[in-house]
Amino acid sequence: MFSQTQIVDITDGSSNTLLLSENDVAPDGTDPANFSATAGMDNRGRIYNPGGCLLFSTLYLPNTTEPDALNYCQPIPAAPCALTSTDMNLSARSYHMGGVNAAMADGSVRFFSNTIDSQVWNALGTRSGNEPIPDSY
Repeated sequence: MFSQTQIVDITDGSSNTLLLSENDVAPDGTDPANFSATAGMDNRGRIYNPGGCLLFSTLYLPNTTEPDALNYCQPIPAAPCALTSTDMNLSARSYHMGGVNAAMADGSVRFFSNTIDSQVWNALGTRSGNEPIPDSY
């Protein structure tokens, strides 16, 4: 159920591996504090929901206009989504101008621009891909 990954399993280096990122969330109709008759379920970023989706992918750049793909989500302008039960994907999103804050596996927090090189962004999303990461990005 929980990951068995240990710090020694991050062979790309903990300072070169993304751990978590900001995520814009939509109102969730299953949350009693935000319940409305018209709102459906949106699991993005929900730790209280057993089916919650506390994940993100580096498939698309931060704050992409590509919709998240998820089995339970409600589209909002800052976080579009498409319902699916396969090939799920959630992108890093924030309301910050020009990018997102994300934490690295070493505990540091960095700001990543929406225009970061896509190969570098993809490489930061793996823990053992041996991709080259430039000193500045």
